[in-house]
Amino acid sequence: LGTLLPGGGEWPSHAGGSFAALTDAERERALVVAARDNKENHVAELLSEWGVPVDFADPNGSTALHFAAARGHTALGALLLD
Repeated sequence: LGTLLPGGGEWPSHAGGSFAALTDAERERALVVAARDNKENHVAELLSEWGVPVDFADPNGSTALHFAAARGHTALGALLLD
């Protein structure tokens, strides 16, 4: 999935902030990357504050839930199913 954000792909250190600079398509991609990296707070923010669809799928057809399940992120999986 490569880097997420311009300038090195760093995750925002606090809620809001960096996600505001992203396009809707970039936020959708961010959801999948956040799930892959077990970033529960970012997943929650992208879903609740930015309205990213929980069922967004990457070009390979994988959703955030696929990545969370494949990597054993059970709490994150529960969040995505809630």
